[in-house]
Amino acid sequence: MKNLNEQIKNIYSSKSLSIEQIELIQQKALRNNKSVKKSIKYLLKYAAIFILILSSYFMFIYPKNQQNIIVNNFAQEIAFKHQLQVPSVFKGNDIKEINSQMVELDFNLILPDKNTSKLELIGAKYCSVNNRIAAKLELVNKNNEIVTCYVFKKIEKFKFNNQVNNEDTKVTFWDNEDVIFALAQNQ
Repeated sequence: MKNLNEQIKNIYSSKSLSIEQIELIQQKALRNNKSVKKSIKYLLKYAAIFILILSSYFMFIYPKNQQNIIVNNFAQEIAFKHQLQVPSVFKGNDIKEINSQMVELDFNLILPDKNTSKLELIGAKYCSVNNRIAAKLELVNKNNEIVTCYVFKKIEKFKFNNQVNNEDTKVTFWDNEDVIFALAQNQ
């Protein structure tokens, strides 16, 4: 048995790689290592570009799309309510008097000059826009057509300065720091 172990030991110890073979293996390992590093470098570069594109989308495009969705939802609801033409509960043409009667509002009701300067106030009523308490101001234009102005609390962080055409109704939005105004009129 001792003889067999020695023979095996001799066979394996006589088998060794030459210096050239060892150097060739080392060169291949070095090339593979460089190739792996290069692949990782490209992967990181493309990952950074992807993250940049994705973050740009969420910083610029996504909020704009969300704003458009919100405004379009408001416009659809307001156009529907405008077309119903439900009469006013509080009659009169003095906005301060109507404001004092509409005690359920959580904001001061004003009639802004922008877009309403050529309209005459004839009354108001409570309503809601997107589950927010709102005032529906009933106005008349020079052609004696009803125009409605919806005023409700602003909770959005963006500015409203939009016009949306919804079927037979044009809805114009604007805001101040506290409330959103939406003027609805037939097209």
